[in-house]
Amino acid sequence: MSRNILAVTGNPALHSLSPVLMNAAIKANNIDFRYLRLPALSAEEAMQTFKMLDFKGMNVTAPFKKDIMQFLDCLTPNAKKADAVNCVYMRDGKYWGDNTDITGVELSIRQFPEFLSDGKMLVIGSGGATNAVIIAGQNLGLRVTVCARNQQ
Repeated sequence: MSRNILAVTGNPALHSLSPVLMNAAIKANNIDFRYLRLPALSAEEAMQTFKMLDFKGMNVTAPFKKDIMQFLDCLTPNAKKADAVNCVYMRDGKYWGDNTDITGVELSIRQFPEFLSDGKMLVIGSGGATNAVIIAGQNLGLRVTVCARNQQ
């Protein structure tokens, strides 16, 4: 049975505000979908539930972003570059993984073309979003420099 269900998964997932935000957007746009929390003990369990209930899409958060990759048929170039997936969906009968953090950063930077003019990007800090920011800069052809206390 096909269902118009979307979800966010991770461990924990019950604290996520994604359903509140996404369901508001779904309602505002009069779309026939429902966005839920999908708690799971592992990426494998999350993926099994996704398939069993025929969900249309799923956001993936910690700690499953890397582990879920082994249960997918295809990865987008950004997911491969990041070695992490935050979005799962089915297309052409295959389960795909993407990293939309990178796309979001790219779209944000493109809003300000003056930031692209000198071909350089400075990233300050090395927190959880740094990898997506670096890859986005590289995708835009920028020379990226990271300044952080953590040398790794």
